[in-house]
Amino acid sequence: MNILILSKDYPPTIGGVETYSYHVAEGLSKNHDVTVVSFQGKHYINSWKDTANVIRINSLLNNELFKAVSLLLNLLIILSSKKYDLIYATTWKVSVPFALLNILFKIKFLIVCHGAEITRHKHKRPIMKMMKWVLNKADSIFTVSTFTRDKVIEYSKVSPDKIHVIPNGVDFSKLVPLDKNESRNKLGFAKDQFVFLTVSRVDSRKGHDIVIKAIKSLIVKKFNVLYVIVGDGPSINSLKELTENWGLQEQVKFAGFVSNEELDEYYSASDVFVMLNTMKDDRDFEGFGLVFAEAGYYGLPLIGGNNAGPKEVIIDSISGYLVNDVIEELAEKLSLLYSDRNHSKKLGEEAKKISQKEFSLKKLIERIELKIQTL
Repeated sequence: MNILILSKDYPPTIGGVETYSYHVAEGLSKNHDVTVVSFQGKHYINSWKDTANVIRINSLLNNELFKAVSLLLNLLIILSSKKYDLIYATTWKVSVPFALLNILFKIKFLIVCHGAEITRHKHKRPIMKMMKWVLNKADSIFTVSTFTRDKVIEYSKVSPDKIHVIPNGVDFSKLVPLDKNESRNKLGFAKDQFVFLTVSRVDSRKGHDIVIKAIKSLIVKKFNVLYVIVGDGPSINSLKELTENWGLQEQVKFAGFVSNEELDEYYSASDVFVMLNTMKDDRDFEGFGLVFAEAGYYGLPLIGGNNAGPKEVIIDSISGYLVNDVIEELAEKLSLLYSDRNHSKKLGEEAKKISQKEFSLKKLIERIELKIQTL
């Protein structure tokens, strides 16, 4: 099958959708002739090995309308020079130029929906009208979670029959679990501390502040704990201020941005992964929660917010806990895992089994292959 993948950006540009597009292109290239069309990103050194043919469009202006016209003109040339069996658009916006051309080429096409891009513009009627038009025009829609599927149906009125939930996959070959004590020595963590870890962009939606406040209640109980925040973002200064105001400078560590090699150390040195993703409004939510699948691979029990994508990854009371953004509720679960180490270990073992079975790149490609063969 000749497959044309449309992606607004592509590695070496870094991002969730970019990495997803790369893994899909490389995975499908094993059995199909795959071409990727994307825009030229910043001039990073490309250390990513491309099996698929990648066409990078050099857009003169960083403007969505200009890029859409540029993509349309380039697609006209590309589609006229080679016959394709399937167009695979990794976001709905990047599919619009092709949808306009499809009256000429009559090629089946699918769109992938990840999360908040479906709801972000819900108060902008022209954009929502365009989204509804293109999603209904697509032959099939893949969503990364049941929650995202429900939002697609709610906002675009697409028939549920053409929507397929295909969870994201993790490149486990890049993750290297290490010896716990050796990792703690390298990072300077005490061997007898119970370490809670969050790895994410540091913004208000990730719930770091709630975890910090819950940690305070554990300190009151004389629990020997450490909360480590890996990542950077707009909320970092306010969180540091909160930590100082609550007198938790010794119990909360801000690691900042770390390399992949260092990230292996942090995961391996930790006892529990916690990211209390919150959802105040459906314009911004966790579409899937790939980081939970990654943390599960290291054998960590998982604590996530009881909303949106993480509910696809965490099986409550089996691989971890889904909790509401209530300090007391979170503190109860943190205390339970601290006090019952055998229970914590069992949850971590289950999290690892689930990650390996359900969220590998191999499983992602198998699920995609199964669906595209029936289009």
